[in-house]
Amino acid sequence: LQRITAARLRRAQEARVTMRTRIAAVLSGVILVACSNNAPANESAVAPPAAQTAAPAITTKFDGARAWAQLQAQVALGPRPSGSPAIAKTQQYITDQLQSAGLTAREQKFTSDTPAGKVAMINLIATIPGRRADRIVIATHYDTKRAPFRFVGASDAASSTAVVLELARVLKTTQPDYTIELLFLDGEEAVKDRKSTRLNS
Repeated sequence: LQRITAARLRRAQEARVTMRTRIAAVLSGVILVACSNNAPANESAVAPPAAQTAAPAITTKFDGARAWAQLQAQVALGPRPSGSPAIAKTQQYITDQLQSAGLTAREQKFTSDTPAGKVAMINLIATIPGRRADRIVIATHYDTKRAPFRFVGASDAASSTAVVLELARVLKTTQPDYTIELLFLDGEEAVKDRKSTRLNS
């Protein structure tokens, strides 16, 4: 009797497991059908692959290595006081760098009266058009002071000139809200004593 009862209990348990399995299978089928019915009829309506929606790689970040190389190029020209052959080479270097960035350098020539006599000077100007006519000015000077020793102006003024040149490359690839004027100024350094000399005021 006990064996018969145990057998009946096993059959009842197996029946319940089988029924649960069948119910689960039916429910899974219903869910799959519902999902397929809710799917868009046109597969192209699904978001395109990431490769098609990814933004283009940003290549216009400020590059410190490029700015450093531009500083080195200026320092390699030696002292660059106003009116010297070296500053003429610096002017050409700045013009070439701006041109490579897609900008045109405009010259503002003038002659300054100094304790050393009249000195010809040139400011360089490059414009990045914006959506507005209002302007933001980013300026640096590129001449070096006259000194009794070999003053090459690595931090005065090659560093600031290098930074503005690299900013020119970066900003040229954007469409700024404001028009940007990049100024490279000559004659910032005094020829002799700053107390008695005014240059490029």
